[in-house]
Amino acid sequence: APSELVSLTSDDYYPKNPALAYLYSVAPICLIYSIIKTRSLDADHKYSEQRKPYLYIHRLFKMKKQNQKQNQNQNQKQNQKQAVDQISRF
Repeated sequence: APSELVSLTSDDYYPKNPALAYLYSVAPICLIYSIIKTRSLDADHKYSEQRKPYLYIHRLFKMKKQNQKQNQNQNQKQNQKQAVDQISRF
C-alpha cells in the first residue's frame, strides 16, 4: 500500500488540458478568497455604494419621492394663490 501512495504524481490529480488544470487549481482559490473578502467586509459594516448598489438605488427612489411630494406641495400653494387672486379680482 505505501508503494502505491509514493507512485502517485500530480499528473494523476490534474488533467492534461491546461484550461481544466487552471479551473481545478486557480479558480477555487480565487472563489474562496473573494468569499472571505466579502464576508470580512460585511463584518466591518462598510456599506459603501460601490459594494451595495441597491442602497444607492433605494436612496435615489427616496429622493424621487421627496421631490414628487415637494412638487405637489408647490403646485397646491400655486393653485391656492391663483384661486385667491381670482376671488380678489371679483
